[in-house]
Amino acid sequence: MSGITDPTEEYFKDGLWGWDGTQWRKAGLPLWYRGQVTEQEVNTNAAAGANTLTGSTVPADEVWIIQIIEAIDLNTTLAELEIRWNAGGVWLTLASETSVVANHWIIIFPQIILAPGNYLTAYFNGCTAGDDLYLRYAGYKVKLA
Repeated sequence: MSGITDPTEEYFKDGLWGWDGTQWRKAGLPLWYRGQVTEQEVNTNAAAGANTLTGSTVPADEVWIIQIIEAIDLNTTLAELEIRWNAGGVWLTLASETSVVANHWIIIFPQIILAPGNYLTAYFNGCTAGDDLYLRYAGYKVKLA
């Protein structure tokens, strides 16, 4: 039979192929699991007013699938707390809460894919000097083939 299953065909060796129900097509970019990603950013001596915690930047050879993000001010009721994603220079707000009481976690389960160069931040507005701020997130790393 002629086609992708025929090793004598010229394109047989070129990449991964899959049957879509009607014909053989070249598969997209394979994603290879690399490991867990977890991070905690902490400021235990925040300035009065607005503060931002920034997570690590995704390396060039990976994408991160983020499954949970959480942020908290342990000490002060905030005017606003935002969890943001920098996606290639475009800021996306993933969560925004106002009048967040002290010691209350804002937790989201976004299932987002951070591309190389992307990162997460938490913006805390209404802090008292010396507050304890936390940004945490977890998911998994995927190696780009």
